[in-house]
Amino acid sequence: MRSERSFVLEASADAIWPLVANTDSLNRELGLPVVNYQPVPKASGGTTIIAKASLMGQDLEWVEHPFEWIAPREYTIEREFVKGPFKRLLTGVKLVPEGARTKVEVFADLEPRTFLGQLGANVVVSKNLEGFRGAAENFAKFLKHELDSPYPKRFARASVDEAALKQASARLLEMGADQAAMKRLCAHLRSAVDEEVTRMRPFELAGAWKSERYETLRLFLLATRAGLLDMAWNVVCPSCRGVTCELPSLNQVRRGAHCATCGIDYNANFDQTVEVRFNVNAGIRKAAHQVFCAGGPGNTPHYVAQVRLADRAARDFELVMAPGRYRVSAAGTGHPAELEVAEGAGGAEVSARVDAHGVHAQGSTLKAGPVRWKIANESGAERVVHVERAEWSEAAVSASLVSTLQDFRDLFSKEMLAADEELSIRSLTIVFTDLKGSTGLYEEAGDAQAYTLVREHFGVLTRHIRAHHGAVVKTIGDAVMAAFMSPEDAVRAALAIQREIGAQPAKGGRRIVLKLGMHTGPCIAVNANEKLDYFGTTVNLAQRAQSQSQGGDLVLTQPVFEREAVRALVEQAAGPLEHFDADVKGFSKKIPLARAVVK
Repeated sequence: MRSERSFVLEASADAIWPLVANTDSLNRELGLPVVNYQPVPKASGGTTIIAKASLMGQDLEWVEHPFEWIAPREYTIEREFVKGPFKRLLTGVKLVPEGARTKVEVFADLEPRTFLGQLGANVVVSKNLEGFRGAAENFAKFLKHELDSPYPKRFARASVDEAALKQASARLLEMGADQAAMKRLCAHLRSAVDEEVTRMRPFELAGAWKSERYETLRLFLLATRAGLLDMAWNVVCPSCRGVTCELPSLNQVRRGAHCATCGIDYNANFDQTVEVRFNVNAGIRKAAHQVFCAGGPGNTPHYVAQVRLADRAARDFELVMAPGRYRVSAAGTGHPAELEVAEGAGGAEVSARVDAHGVHAQGSTLKAGPVRWKIANESGAERVVHVERAEWSEAAVSASLVSTLQDFRDLFSKEMLAADEELSIRSLTIVFTDLKGSTGLYEEAGDAQAYTLVREHFGVLTRHIRAHHGAVVKTIGDAVMAAFMSPEDAVRAALAIQREIGAQPAKGGRRIVLKLGMHTGPCIAVNANEKLDYFGTTVNLAQRAQSQSQGGDLVLTQPVFEREAVRALVEQAAGPLEHFDADVKGFSKKIPLARAVVK
């Protein structure tokens, strides 16, 4: 029973694609049922996805084949039913640009199994295609700002405990939250559908609310302490980037993880695959994370193309590619192929071959824009091939990022890894400070005066570290170890610290002089003395850089001072860098360093 529709929308295909590709929200908008997905391991490797739902009083069960799509132009869905009145469904959408407008072509082919299926197939197909047309017209209205939401039908008033919400909101304000931000969060918790108040990503909502990212994250951290939200640690698959498990505490996170959907084991890391998300507190509102479609392009937006290839089959297609790094992988095989896309340089064609050892591609450097692809499968089995962006979403709040925020360390000091766990971090910037001549300070100024000076200097450090998205990891006597996600933030904080301390007047004849050094690189997150700490060569070298400081300056290692943005910051605030090589304890070769004296 095949039926087709086509219509034209007053919006571009690129703008419409994210909305039609969000098949989870779209299916809810169309009134389709909640789906229960169960990955079943195959004897030959990988998984088969079995889906179950109820439609018009009929229990349905089907094999959910992987969607196929070429973003941002088309996708198709195939389902083979093993229970219910239908046998097979094939449906899809195609967006055809027509200047500033878009022609939308949609089809559905529903093959019945029973007489009841014959009677119902036409009704189901017609209803859903017309529903899709109405939904797509709403998308165009939303893009023209004529609707507040692209999915207006799905909103229903949630059952919210207003008394509990009021009490928690008052606590949130007492903790220092902005009143307008608090009201916006409460409005969201009242009105959004369940899927939008579970597994919330603060940076994503900051974009929708047009608010500052880190201020929104701080609001969510405070709201968790106030009882509005619950913080959850989501372990994310490095392939599909779906949540493989959701844990209430960091000490329950384990390095070894498994994605049942992809059928792979992997090691969780602190800066990609462990992510902090937030759920509405059950005392405020009971919300369930229901799934209406798990396989659509919107669920894995880093996959710009996904195609199924039978053994010895090939596929040609055109894909418009933006600049960046890409990977081409095939589930169940070995290594992926790596590609680089750049403006104005490279080829416009890719020829790729899949075998049991992985993906092999000719044309590893490509020119941004339309790229012609040819992929052949020679692996001996059907394969699902992905073309994916290598960069991770900027909407994610990784465990590494949140652990380098002072607000998190202050509010959630008991959140730490289990004592026997350690998770890798690809890159972190570590800063060490120490007071120059602190022994003489205590001898000359006396314990009381010296202690006051030291305490005040800790206040200066913490204030600037917090303001520049960093955190004090620990103090060691008069020394401080701090962590930042970016070297630029670390340098901004260091410059501000040295400026303020250098401008302070002498007290009791003594002036604080601060030594400061930093390094950026990979390290390991660990539990040390019941605190979340970091370990490794990066930490050691940051400490050694600080030992080369003369006071009132910053000493930067090569991975820091070679960054163009860092050089610009330092030269504007302190003038040209002074480069030198130094012998440092624990390293066999001289280490290239650079000094900036803050004026």
